[in-house]
Amino acid sequence: SLAERLRSAGVEVLHALDADAAPLVRKLARLIDRPYLVSSCATDDGRRLGTLAPPAAGVLAASAPIREDLLVHHVAPVGKVHLVRPGVYTADGATCFRDAGRCAAIVAGVANNRRAEQTVLKSFAELTERKHECVFFVIGSSRCEKALRAAVEALHLRQQLTFVDSLPAWQLRDVFREADVYVSPAPSKWIDTNSLLAMATGVPVVAAFNGAADFLVDDRTCLLFRPNRPADLTRKLASLLSDPDAARHIASAALEHLRTNHSPARMVSLLANIYRRAAEGEPPA
Repeated sequence: SLAERLRSAGVEVLHALDADAAPLVRKLARLIDRPYLVSSCATDDGRRLGTLAPPAAGVLAASAPIREDLLVHHVAPVGKVHLVRPGVYTADGATCFRDAGRCAAIVAGVANNRRAEQTVLKSFAELTERKHECVFFVIGSSRCEKALRAAVEALHLRQQLTFVDSLPAWQLRDVFREADVYVSPAPSKWIDTNSLLAMATGVPVVAAFNGAADFLVDDRTCLLFRPNRPADLTRKLASLLSDPDAARHIASAALEHLRTNHSPARMVSLLANIYRRAAEGEPPA
């Protein structure tokens, strides 16, 4: 029924927006005899997708590490594995540490990884011990929430830390505009969209090493810390809290990087060209 509706609508190209949608889209593409594309947003998609057979027209990798994974697993020929980074609208400038008289606001995401989340809390407790004037927020739902809340009590952080439920992107932007630092607690096989949004709003990011995000470049667009090392995270956070000018410099450099590599106009242009060539059966540009 869905295939008939797509055929009647004159659809020329189908696009699976992630690897999970690929099997369904492949079946639909075969039923209506149209080409299809798959977006890849994680560094293990190569293993999951396997080699794509016709009518696959190509794969769209959200970062360079993801593209490399797809090539290693021979998901598609080199010319059909396109690098299409997500586009984001950026702030005009750094938005962190604007009010010298205000407590610094540090926002952290969750990782569904007890050790990584404990690392963040221990670092927050150490900053408090060192008399840094901070308030802390943890955003998102975690499988480890019970242990997380117990750790907050054990570390005497209840007065300084607030838990916030998962939020849509438009609300996250509002949160980040009021933040001074964003912490990404663990490496991820997925594109780190929270860090991308934080950078786009003009906030410096402190993130765990590795992962799929090639926009996280140590000492240029962010500060990286060694995973599960509270002392290293504390050192990086303290360096920003003690030197707001350095924090604004990193945030500004990140904004410039995003304007160059993650422009919405560039993303749309690349997609339009890929769609057109797939629909017309042309070789990739």
